[in-house]
Amino acid sequence: MSPRGALVELALAGAWIVGLGAGLQVLEQLLGPANLGGAIFGALAVDLATGRVGVRWDWDEPAPVGDAAPPSSARAGMVRGAKGLALGLGLGALVAAICVAAGWAHLGPVAKPGLALAFAVARAAALAVRDELLFRGLPFAAASRAGIPPVWARAFGALAGGAAVLLVPGAGPAAVLLGVSSGLLFATLWERDGGAWMAVGAHTGWRLLVGSLLHGGLMDLDWHHGELAVGATASGGPAWLAIGTLAAAAVAIRRRTLRSARD
Repeated sequence: MSPRGALVELALAGAWIVGLGAGLQVLEQLLGPANLGGAIFGALAVDLATGRVGVRWDWDEPAPVGDAAPPSSARAGMVRGAKGLALGLGLGALVAAICVAAGWAHLGPVAKPGLALAFAVARAAALAVRDELLFRGLPFAAASRAGIPPVWARAFGALAGGAAVLLVPGAGPAAVLLGVSSGLLFATLWERDGGAWMAVGAHTGWRLLVGSLLHGGLMDLDWHHGELAVGATASGGPAWLAIGTLAAAAVAIRRRTLRSARD
């Protein structure tokens, strides 16, 4: 594809992101940012809309041969999603443990899991699906059509994560860079996995632990120096620690992917 055509593809992806993002903002204003139904509806709407422009959960799904049954991509995808979930939860737990050890926060009361936890899991998964298809899926689909190297899609996806936080009133530099760092990790997982499953799982795990489980879902951290959170309230040492941790994880995964490709 010509350079002009590649630019058109990227511009169209950007237009889709802006348009769908604006629609989601209106939805949140109508239903409230913590509404589970709004999160699920937003995820379904983004899935349908992005699917129309070529975003797929699996890019490298083999076609069935003859009368053979189609491959069980959903089952394989769920396994990859579970691996991503473990990664997101593990990174969040690591950062939180270091924050407590450093004296930036202390552990408050530990709550028993209840129905609220199930709602938190469902909402985190819905928001992860929504944001991954929108901020990472669209750039990768556009780059694939335009013949652009995936490195540019990774950069686009990372910056889109930061831009989403930047638009929230009161967001500081640490919160914006945490959005960039997490976006880089998830975009790296998109490329490694050949689709959305692992990135959605990791995004769900990170959002669930940092956003809900540490803020009353299972335990309540009392922050003394900054705060570890999803979105504009992340600040101080905990946010910078998370930025470095997620960026280091992205670099490690990228190196492992390149090593596997050479072998």
